[in-house]
Amino acid sequence: MSIYGALVDEPFRIDNVDLRVEWANTARHGLSTLKWYTHTLYTAGYTHEGRFIGHHMGGDSQDIFVKVRYHAGNSVVGFEADREWIDVHTSSARRDWAGADLRKKAGSLDILVSAGFEKIKDPGRSSSGPAAWLRLEKTF
Repeated sequence: MSIYGALVDEPFRIDNVDLRVEWANTARHGLSTLKWYTHTLYTAGYTHEGRFIGHHMGGDSQDIFVKVRYHAGNSVVGFEADREWIDVHTSSARRDWAGADLRKKAGSLDILVSAGFEKIKDPGRSSSGPAAWLRLEKTF
């Protein structure tokens, strides 16, 4: 397994911007050595209700993630994209994600509003579509 990442503050000398790039590869040694998320108690892999616990891509997969954020006072605006190749050695499944979020700090309250769209290219997987959420955090 390989996981690499970089966080660049003020890329290309652009004030108040940061850039994050991450690459993960759990498929690099082929099917014969896949041991990712396996355990003696979890013989079908380390899952809950059919979903992996840990990195969302699971085993035999590759993932590239890019996020750009702009910091303006108490607010941060982010744009992200993610491409995931699933079951690299056995299928051509792919998951694409694009999203945006706004984080606003108001005293001890942290408000996050996010929205995005997911497209899955594999009839055996869950459906594609839009996603949105609101999260409130209070710091004590």
